[in-house]
Amino acid sequence: MEKIHNHFYAKTKAKFRYLRTELRNTRKGERSIVEFLTRIKTIVDSLLAIGQTVSVQEQIDVILEGLPSEYESLVTTIRSKIDQFKFEEI
Repeated sequence: MEKIHNHFYAKTKAKFRYLRTELRNTRKGERSIVEFLTRIKTIVDSLLAIGQTVSVQEQIDVILEGLPSEYESLVTTIRSKIDQFKFEEI
């Protein structure tokens, strides 16, 4: 039984690391805003499915850091009022 537990724990831990890296490295790139935000939500949902939480603040940081320079004024506005926004509003 312990071997089974260790096997699945190792797989879950590997998946967690992979998803965390994917989340940190997600950039808008050529995606539309909707595709970009959907990608982030998909990764966050996958992390939740394996029992790992992602704070709203971390989600907002990932979004803002993944936007190209053309969004700089929006990023500045959001960062200056970060306490007033929810993930859905961004």
